[in-house]
Amino acid sequence: MARACPRWRGEIGAYIVGALDPDAAAAVRQHLARCADCRAEYDELAPLRGVLDRCAGRDSAPPRRHLDG
Repeated sequence: MARACPRWRGEIGAYIVGALDPDAAAAVRQHLARCADCRAEYDELAPLRGVLDRCAGRDSAPPRRHLDG
């Protein structure tokens, strides 16, 4: 597992599952744009969204990482 910043580790997970409000999601995207360690953690965890969705009977993808805003 990557070494995400402790402050952002939970936020990244919440972002991946779509549990953040728009302002918090924007803050995560901004942080991912400038932190390679957190980006690596996101990249490792993002595929799990599909697994969770299949277990729940849904078919969706993790949020796309739009780093430009």
